[in-house]
Amino acid sequence: ACHGKHLFQNSPVKVRLGTRHKAVQYQALALNSSQCQELANYYFGFNGWSKRIIKLQDLSDLEERENEDTAVPLQKQSLKFFCALEVVLPFFECRSPGVGMAEEPLEKLEEGPISFLMKRKTTQKLAIQKAVSDAFQKLVIVVLESGKIAVEYRPCEEITDARTEEELQDLI
Repeated sequence: ACHGKHLFQNSPVKVRLGTRHKAVQYQALALNSSQCQELANYYFGFNGWSKRIIKLQDLSDLEERENEDTAVPLQKQSLKFFCALEVVLPFFECRSPGVGMAEEPLEKLEEGPISFLMKRKTTQKLAIQKAVSDAFQKLVIVVLESGKIAVEYRPCEEITDARTEEELQDLI
């Protein structure tokens, strides 16, 4: 993506891809949303990036279960939220989409609207945090010794939560 382009110098960059593969491949753990935001603030500044929530959708089927004539005792009610957002780096003209889902079980013992609203807020926040983490996983940030920074969007082959692209589009 950078071959033959001018990044930080006057002459074009020559890029060669390695053909050797390491025998041991490991799964790198993703940063959580707080760590992603701390890194973004450090390298891009507080005004150098933003997140834009495209959709925050409640996927809970609480109303459907309440309206059913026959209640299924084995199934527990739960709150479920889907979030689609976009991390925007305007200085680098880069956008990275991210999706996240969060589910929180509801206990029958918890009574009252305040408890329900607190769980709802927590579940929404968790879905947003997962989407932020997902969006930052698709960004490659290169920091040179001189302090200059390059950013590139690299979409993953893996679809979040083993969903197909069509399923995610249907949710949006």
